[in-house]
Amino acid sequence: MFPIIPRKPFSPKTFRTLCTPSPDNPVPPLHTHQWRTFWSAPIHHSVRSLWFRALHNKLSCRSVLHQTVPTIFPDGSCPICGDIKESTSHFLFTCPPKFSAWTIFWSTHFGNVPSMQDIHSALFSFRLPPSLTPDIPTVSLVSCILLAIWHHHWSFVFDDAPFLSTSVLVTAASLVTRFHAELSLTLSD
Repeated sequence: MFPIIPRKPFSPKTFRTLCTPSPDNPVPPLHTHQWRTFWSAPIHHSVRSLWFRALHNKLSCRSVLHQTVPTIFPDGSCPICGDIKESTSHFLFTCPPKFSAWTIFWSTHFGNVPSMQDIHSALFSFRLPPSLTPDIPTVSLVSCILLAIWHHHWSFVFDDAPFLSTSVLVTAASLVTRFHAELSLTLSD
């Protein structure tokens, strides 16, 4: 996956030390009730892990990888849009193609066009809008688009698959359908 470059052993502790929140993308403190919302939310464990890492500014975005291993990642630019610094927010929603997917998904499920602040508040403060689909929790809907963006980002990076907002939306819709079916099964038990 990476070119073979001689380097010192790299421990998880070293990685955690290097991945401190940056001043331009600080992690907002969460209150106890927000953490309860997060841990009790009906979302898939893979999304919970991704979201938890985002809350702590520990995603493997290019700026973090560049800080950590600059010999392998010579710059911190976004691989999708080329923005000079791919922060956690840029990785999740401010990258233009990702924001486009968020906008369409949000409009479909919440009935209005979001600002970047609306998405940031939903992801980092759990200030979630009411859903137009009352039988699916809002946090579950947000988790579906988050997971779809994650999958398509890494498909772009590792498989050279184009990052298209339409493809992200198809995946998110599939996740919503699957989640709804699973939720229906658990409620019928």
